[in-house]
Amino acid sequence: MKTLRFAHPLALSLWIALLALAALYLTALPTLAQSDDVILSGRVTSDVEGSPVPNVQIQLIDPYFPGVFDVAITDSSGRYTVTESFLNQFDIVTATFKVRFQSGGMHLSEYYDNTDTLEEASLVTLTTNAVVSGIDASLALGGQISGQVLSAESNQPLDRMVLALYTPAGEPVPEHSFITADDNGSYDITGIVSGTYKLGVRPADSDSYYVGAYYPNTQWLTEAQPIQVATGVYIDNVDFALTLGGHITGTVTSSNHRIWPKPLIEVYDDEGRLVPSRITLSQQDERDYTLSHLLPGNYRLLIRDEYEVHWPEYYDNQTELGSATLVTVTAGAVTGNVNAELALIPRVAGIATSSALSDTLLLSLWYNPIPVYTTNGGQAWQQVSTAPWVTENSISPPNIGLAPRTEPGLPTRMLVAAADDSVTGLYRTGDNGQSWAQQTFPPEQCSGSTSFFGPVASPTNPARLYLVHTCIIHMPFGGSLYNSRLLISRDAGISWQESGTFGGPSNSFTSQVIPSPVIAERVYAHGSYPQRDNATWLQSDDGGGSWSAREFPVFDLVLDAEDAARAYGISPFDYSFTAPRYGKRSDNGGEQWVNWAQQPCDLGQPGTEDTLLQLMAHPARTQVLFLRCDQGLFRSENGGDSWTELASTPGQLLAPDYGTPGRILWGKNDGLWASMDSGDSWQQIMPNYTFSSATDAQVPLYLPSISINASP
Repeated sequence: MKTLRFAHPLALSLWIALLALAALYLTALPTLAQSDDVILSGRVTSDVEGSPVPNVQIQLIDPYFPGVFDVAITDSSGRYTVTESFLNQFDIVTATFKVRFQSGGMHLSEYYDNTDTLEEASLVTLTTNAVVSGIDASLALGGQISGQVLSAESNQPLDRMVLALYTPAGEPVPEHSFITADDNGSYDITGIVSGTYKLGVRPADSDSYYVGAYYPNTQWLTEAQPIQVATGVYIDNVDFALTLGGHITGTVTSSNHRIWPKPLIEVYDDEGRLVPSRITLSQQDERDYTLSHLLPGNYRLLIRDEYEVHWPEYYDNQTELGSATLVTVTAGAVTGNVNAELALIPRVAGIATSSALSDTLLLSLWYNPIPVYTTNGGQAWQQVSTAPWVTENSISPPNIGLAPRTEPGLPTRMLVAAADDSVTGLYRTGDNGQSWAQQTFPPEQCSGSTSFFGPVASPTNPARLYLVHTCIIHMPFGGSLYNSRLLISRDAGISWQESGTFGGPSNSFTSQVIPSPVIAERVYAHGSYPQRDNATWLQSDDGGGSWSAREFPVFDLVLDAEDAARAYGISPFDYSFTAPRYGKRSDNGGEQWVNWAQQPCDLGQPGTEDTLLQLMAHPARTQVLFLRCDQGLFRSENGGDSWTELASTPGQLLAPDYGTPGRILWGKNDGLWASMDSGDSWQQIMPNYTFSSATDAQVPLYLPSISINASP
């Protein structure tokens, strides 16, 4: 047998297994154990006269993780026992819990020893072949509210109604937030702590026409009548009379036919007040919605996309609430065909530049598989002429790159790495997309799906490109195996060679490749490398020919523009939720790291959601950094020790413009912006990501097959 230590981080997976086993154990849970040795016992009584309290659920709660075991129920004398079979079935000798006495009647629940909160509860250690007795409780009486839910039109009782108690501030009371009325519309809420509450009711079913209410029959929680509950006091006849309402139905689509928005709709009445309503999405097509539980009347709708990839609008295609088209709801009826087409928010996914190509930019946009480009610094933008990697179902932006051409014709070579199963490969063009050559990857090199990182151009040698090709094998019983190969081109993307010593023979994964902006042959790779002592960073000083493992305590690595010894980064996310993330700096090539003296953003503190992050070094100035996070856009001019806020919103993406020395690019919701003074001022070079569709295409945009006889 083993001793279970719940405080260890690895206990979480074991705890999930314990919960599943406990569910099986409880299906045959007796009131009192009779078949084996008792390890826990006690008695539950009332604090009024000391009388026994039957049918109290005894719960054992793990003090380190949110796991609960229902292990016993008190009998008619208020007694309970837990036997060692509870531990034996898990092969456990000893374990520590907190005990909760969960009352389902007039008495209040509590934790051992006589406390209302889990934090203050006493620990109880259980061990096989030993008895812990006297774990008793004396429960206080609570209050009770009862009543009936009726139809305002017929005065008949309504079934399938759900009630909930709220604090005066409008917060649900967890112990009383889902009380179900019986088939006669009657309900009882027992064991209520003394205090002031508000009470609400709603239909359990979304297809019910009846409209929920707060007592006594108002739609607004602020107008609900407070109910004063006292110890041992029974409050009766708290009744509701619900009004018959109607529904609104419709479909929300996208301006991009490849995307399905998820409708999230706010309903406003004639006075501009947000009306409580319930939205249900179709299981067959979540673009189809039903708004239910609305009183008869006129409403205005604000239609949004829960995924936040579309602009919100008021019905019908309006920008302000006052100009929204009214939607009329009739009692017992459905108002249908309230449809909307939401406009996609253009978002930049990638920006490619080259130190050999001034005024040339290549962009990929989210939910658009076709790149757009400019060759005159942003004065005009258009899509590439053809896109042979695009299928009818293509939606993801491809990986993109730029390189110079030395052949006759145009000076620009565009590269696209596409991972769609049917058209996987690396494509290149020298005529702005009128023709393409395809670099394929033989099927024997990957029997699973494919992903790419890159192509990434070296800032010091624009003809040198790096591309990571990852084969992903999905295992039949869950999980995946990864094998990343690093491909290197030294002739601006025409031919590619594999770095033979990269990563290891199997199950290595690479997520980033970062060429040095100072040392031409130096490049870093980030990922997972089990064959290299589980390293997460690799370094090459011969252009990718050979690699050595590095121990960098950062997830995002950024290299200084002038000093090869300076590097910056952000510490990895701590999945145990016990440590914050920090911005860091190294002044000696990554041998030692120190935290920034000032941390400008919430970099994912314990207990908070991970924040939006992007760290970027200025392409021409030493120790100048930019940081995008939820709090805004910031700049440091001393390697991270102090920061200046440049904007209160982070935008979408930052990128250096190697084609224009000293220029940085910033993608925002309203388009692409450029700065030549380190972010002090910005000029818009692509308003709203507006571009011209290709007009000189010589073949259809969606090709049934791929021609590789071009010579770009």
